[in-house]
Amino acid sequence: MHPVSQPHSRGGSGPSITTASPSVSASAVVNSQASDDIVVDVCDADLYSLSILGSGSFASVYDFRGSAFKVVHDPGKNSLLRKEYEHLEALQAYRLASVKCPLYFRLPTVQAYYDPRSDEVLYDELRYRSRRPPALFESSSASSEKNRLKSTFTLFRRLCAGQAIYWMQCLPPVPYDIAKEIRSLCYPEPFRTQPAPTICRLYFGRDKTKPTGRFFNQKNFPLDRERYRELQGMNFLPRAQLVVQAMGEALGRIHWQGLNDARDVEFVLAGDPSDGTEPLSWVIDFNQTSSPATPNATWAPHEISQALVRSFFANDPYYPRPRAGEPLYGQFKSGYYDGAGHRNRDRATLFLYAIEEEQRMQDHKGGSD
Repeated sequence: MHPVSQPHSRGGSGPSITTASPSVSASAVVNSQASDDIVVDVCDADLYSLSILGSGSFASVYDFRGSAFKVVHDPGKNSLLRKEYEHLEALQAYRLASVKCPLYFRLPTVQAYYDPRSDEVLYDELRYRSRRPPALFESSSASSEKNRLKSTFTLFRRLCAGQAIYWMQCLPPVPYDIAKEIRSLCYPEPFRTQPAPTICRLYFGRDKTKPTGRFFNQKNFPLDRERYRELQGMNFLPRAQLVVQAMGEALGRIHWQGLNDARDVEFVLAGDPSDGTEPLSWVIDFNQTSSPATPNATWAPHEISQALVRSFFANDPYYPRPRAGEPLYGQFKSGYYDGAGHRNRDRATLFLYAIEEEQRMQDHKGGSD
C-alpha cells in the first residue's frame, strides 16, 4: 500500500496546456489556473475522514466522505489509470442487461479523473450537468464547475506525490444481516472473530475456496458456488441461476457494446445505494482492460480467439467453467448471447466455441479447476 499518512508538497512550475484525447470525445479536459487560484480550506482533521477500502499492486482505493478515490501507486503509471477511467466512462452509457432482466450487474458511476503532474481534470460534461456530484470541499474561488471539480481533489493533492486519481461512486457494503451470516457460515473457525465482509467476489467457477493464513481478506471475501448455495438456501441471496445469467449478459455487453475485453474485472456482491438492506451485484476494476486494435471497430475474429479468450481465462474464477454439463454454464451462455445481441450472434458463437475448446484442452492437460 502506498503511504498516505504524510502530506506531500506539489512540485512543478504550474499547469501545462493539453488537448483532449480523440478517444475521449464525450469528456471535457480542464486545465485550471495555478493552484493558488483555488482556495480550499483543508484541515488536518480531514485526514481522519480518509479510510482505505482496498489496495493492490497497481493502486489503492480510499473512502472519503462517502465517495471513492482510486490512487495509482506509481506516477509512471498515471496513463494506465487514465485509460481505466476512460474505459469505465465509456461503459457508463450502457445498462449491462436488457430491461426484461430481473437482475443485472451495475457499474460504479465515475465522476472525474485528475493528474497532478499535468494539472488536468477529465469528466463527462453532459452527464455531469444532468447529475451534478456533491462538492466534498467548499472553495472560496470555485466560481466555475471546472474549478469546483478541482477543489474536490484538494486533499489528495496534498497527500500524493504526483500520482493520478479518479473519483467514483463508493460501493455500499454487503447488508449487515447478510454479512453476518456469511461470516458465520463461511469464515474458517480461526477467523470468525474478524469483521463481517464488506464486498464478496462471486466465484461461480470454483467449488470451494479456503481463505486461510495471511491471504484472508474480509473486505473482498471469495464466495464460491458451495458457499453461495448455502446462503441461497437460507433465502439471503438471489438464485445462482439468475446471477450467472446476468453475469453472462454483462460480459456480452462489455465485449460487444463497450468493445472492452473485461480482462481482470471483478464481479462482486455489495449493497444497494438506495436501500441498505438489499444486496446488489457490481462489476468493478477496469485497469487491465483493452479495446480492439483498430479504433472504433469491433473485435476481429483473430482477436476473439486470442485476446477475449485469454482475458476470460486470466480472470479470477467468476464465470462458470465452459464445459458441457457444468453447473450454471448453460445460464451464463444464454445470458452472454442476450448481451451480445442479434447482430453479434455469430461473433458471440465464435467466442463461446473458443472458450469451450480452450477448457477442453486445459482439462486434457489436467490444468483447470
